[in-house]
Amino acid sequence: MSVLFYYFLQVTRTRLMPDCALREETHYLSMVVLLAVLLLLSYGAGHIHCSTVRHGNRTEVHSLLEFKAATNDPTGALRSWNRRVHYCNWTGVTCSSMKPGRVIALRLPGQSLSGEITPSIGNLTYLKALNLSSNGFSGQLPPLNLLHEVIHLELSSNSFHGIIPDSLMNCSKLLILDLSSNMLQGPIPKKIGLLYNLLGLGLSRNKLTGIIPPTISNATHLQILFLQENELGGSIPDVFGQLSNLIKLDLTYNNLQGDLC
Repeated sequence: MSVLFYYFLQVTRTRLMPDCALREETHYLSMVVLLAVLLLLSYGAGHIHCSTVRHGNRTEVHSLLEFKAATNDPTGALRSWNRRVHYCNWTGVTCSSMKPGRVIALRLPGQSLSGEITPSIGNLTYLKALNLSSNGFSGQLPPLNLLHEVIHLELSSNSFHGIIPDSLMNCSKLLILDLSSNMLQGPIPKKIGLLYNLLGLGLSRNKLTGIIPPTISNATHLQILFLQENELGGSIPDVFGQLSNLIKLDLTYNNLQGDLC
């Protein structure tokens, strides 16, 4: 579990400290519904498998096999990824029950995988959750601009470098975006405000420079924002006051000036 997602769970529990039992139950149910969706997609409350061994969608299986071919797998985490097993039953892969054969989640955190992520991942256009955190992936972030359905993108604790591409801002349904603990450089994209559904954003422990773009205030649902341990400068923007849902904010160990009002 990533630090960002851990804090999301923790602050949610904190907010459930009520003044009365009725309020507790109301708040609890509303938050549990949201967390249930995120946990299902992120951590696989259950896999949805296809019933046939025949590979039904060539784009999906080819995209996954290209990913495997470019990935170093010293522990054999991807040993089930072969044509004798339907790809919906491959380790880390979850397929949709509504659209059989469509991959909706790829979760392989902490599997000692390394290499560069192939652009073919961007062809999994029904993907809702991608979690490749705590591995050894490197290179630049892959083009993911076609993942219009993704709500949870977890690439933290790897060795990605280069900039955060503007194309990532096309994933407008994102709720959780965690790119922390990499070696990303350059500015936070001004178009970050296009991710207006964000609940949690983790960009900490990189080498990001420039200012915190005021457009971040467009993400009015934002509850957790981690930008610590970068090289961000300029003044702390006053737009944080517009983020009324913000619960956890960390800007420490940067070159920022001013105070939070």
